Amino acid sequence: MSAGYDLIVVGAGYAGLMAALTAQEAGRRTLVIATGNGGTHLRTGCIDVLGYIDGKRVDDPVRAAAQLASARPTHPYATTGVEALGVALLVFKQAMARAGYPFEGDGHTALLLPSALGAARPTALVPRTMAAGDLRRPEPIVVVGFDNFKDFYPALIAENLERGGHRARAIMLTAPGFEHEADLPPLTLARAFDRAPFRSALAAQLGPRLRSGERVAFPAVLGLTAALEALADLEKRLGAPVFEIPTLPPSIPGIRVFNAFDRLLRAAGARVQIGHPVIGFKTDGLRVTALTSQTAARDRDWACDAVVLATGGVASGGIVVDSHRVAREVVFGLPVVAAVAPPETVNGLSAPAAYFERPTPSLPGLAVDAALRPLDATGTAAYLNLYAAGALLTGAEPWREKSSEGISLASGWRAGQ
Repeated sequence: MSAGYDLIVVGAGYAGLMAALTAQEAGRRTLVIATGNGGTHLRTGCIDVLGYIDGKRVDDPVRAAAQLASARPTHPYATTGVEALGVALLVFKQAMARAGYPFEGDGHTALLLPSALGAARPTALVPRTMAAGDLRRPEPIVVVGFDNFKDFYPALIAENLERGGHRARAIMLTAPGFEHEADLPPLTLARAFDRAPFRSALAAQLGPRLRSGERVAFPAVLGLTAALEALADLEKRLGAPVFEIPTLPPSIPGIRVFNAFDRLLRAAGARVQIGHPVIGFKTDGLRVTALTSQTAARDRDWACDAVVLATGGVASGGIVVDSHRVAREVVFGLPVVAAVAPPETVNGLSAPAAYFERPTPSLPGLAVDAALRPLDATGTAAYLNLYAAGALLTGAEPWREKSSEGISLASGWRAGQ
């Protein structure tokens, strides 16, 4: 068995990385262990706190989250406390700034960014590389695509922006140096944007086609390791504001977030093990004492004082549903529930009652106590030193609410405490 860790975090998405960084920077010896990369690589790279209530867009995400938590005691924001949400957003922004990938926004103003289809998408915090895309700004938008970069459709985006009342048009280019490539992968294009000669050749193509006063939207591939440098360079060469529009996975902005967390964790002394699934655990009856991971050579035991489980929900494989529609949590075999929202309202938000009266349950997840410890079948903490965070928690509809990253950061920060 390996030397013990104060904390082992299982999972490397937003919740797990936030929990690990919180604990490690508080002086706890921390290990992150995960089967693979988490939700960072699949999401937009923005931080959604709360975008909608009953289909109605909210203006102040943090305030709306507080009202939602007050009305729905089963929601993760009620469990973590909205104070934790505010702290977690600040901690996240400070961490990303230290890592060289700063975010804009304060959580109290819904920023509106173009989606991959050209819809106005509300979010709370955005990478600086996307900030100029806020649709509350008046400048017209020119959406730039590449004829050999698939799954990004400038004409469709521009058309839908126009329908939404925003002036927009599309331009198609051929990526310099890739004229003979039939299908250009996102990572390849992102690495190209890291290079000044590529940006220079691109600006020479694009610059003469721009109109005065436009801002320029690219797919979200403006560099993998030098995104801020690429942004500033392109704005200087083009003489116009530049921003990114999220694309289909893999998410380059999400990879940047993961890499920023990874740099901070390793610099603080944490250990990060990706590609090593947890296949077992040991207990003394009340507490988890060790986790067992699978490696290429042999299985390995990791002693620990505490565990944060942040393996994600159904979409990430942290919870699986069998052919009989029975859900189970995959590491500890914890009981899974699906909380139904009570028929209540959230004061101050427009017409929310129908939202709470729907009989549709939230996704399967874990019920937890006030300390975020998963509950067993008797309603008590399964283990005294086991905590859960992120998409594992029941009680939310993050795909409908646009609350995924906010829940992950708030619960990750609380669990890391």
